[in-house]
Amino acid sequence: MKIGVDLGTKNIIVYAEPKGIVAEFPCVIAFDTNEGKIITIGENAQKMIGRNPASMKLIRPFIDGAVSDFDSLESLLRYIIKTTCKNAVIKPKIAVSRPCTISNFEEAMLKKIALNAGARQVLIVDEAVSAIIGAGVDVSRPEGNIVVDIGGGYTNIAVVTMGQIAKSTTIKNGGNRFDNAIQGYIKRKYNVLIGELSAEETKKSIGGVLPRENEMAYVIKGQSVQTGFPVNVEVSSTELCPILSGIADSITFGIKQLLESTPPQLVSDIYKNGVVLTGGGALLYGIDTYLQQELKIPVRIAESPSECVARGMKYFLANYEKIINADYSYDEQGALYFE
Repeated sequence: MKIGVDLGTKNIIVYAEPKGIVAEFPCVIAFDTNEGKIITIGENAQKMIGRNPASMKLIRPFIDGAVSDFDSLESLLRYIIKTTCKNAVIKPKIAVSRPCTISNFEEAMLKKIALNAGARQVLIVDEAVSAIIGAGVDVSRPEGNIVVDIGGGYTNIAVVTMGQIAKSTTIKNGGNRFDNAIQGYIKRKYNVLIGELSAEETKKSIGGVLPRENEMAYVIKGQSVQTGFPVNVEVSSTELCPILSGIADSITFGIKQLLESTPPQLVSDIYKNGVVLTGGGALLYGIDTYLQQELKIPVRIAESPSECVARGMKYFLANYEKIINADYSYDEQGALYFE
């Protein structure tokens, strides 16, 4: 059996051959510090954020694209293999997306813990290449394409040509940064503290980087800084725009900087082909229009953008043996492609 795992800062998506996407859950582990064991993983653990007792620790194996806890990551991969492969006798071959920010040491450790977790063989896949393949772009041709993958902890920007990454950069701003900005704004403006889950729900409900045609309002439940009592705060979509668009500006700046260092012929292709947005952050209202206005380049959001990296795994699983037996590594040069 072959499975592909998109290891995101906020979410895990599992692709199994030939079924397709078989699982998606939050990248959170609830750990009992008294008993020294895992209580639950995924959605149930996420519901405990901000509600957990002192004896329970909530762990995110990845923080801003970097591995924060190798032991918990091994437990997470073991859980994925067990639930996906169920009673399979033969250990699976696994393809794992490599966050663009991890070091060579972390990549080597990622391979090791995947094997320890129950994998028979491990293939490390460049996240950006998998994302643009999953977005339906044919990157095998001698033509430049650019993908902007807005994840939970960071934004990965990469120029891809002939199946390899020509240029790439990482912006330490992603979905979490938008959530944190909302939390900070509510505290400054209304003297009210809100949790990260409340901030994320506010972002999804009324957040955006451009004003909506019809203004929307959302009631947030929080805690008064002054009294400590529960309070409700009503915020509008319009007042959040300047807060969120400021973060989008950093992504725009990162794209412009990358294009400035990209060979002219590839830039010419990109102006023709446009920018492809992937990742959960691509769902933020108005982000495509905003970037298009700032860059003066066509921008489109991929279908089901949060699933693009996982869908791109289909290619790597289909060519698993050819790729893993080739004398090529998956470093900053990208991935090798076969006809």
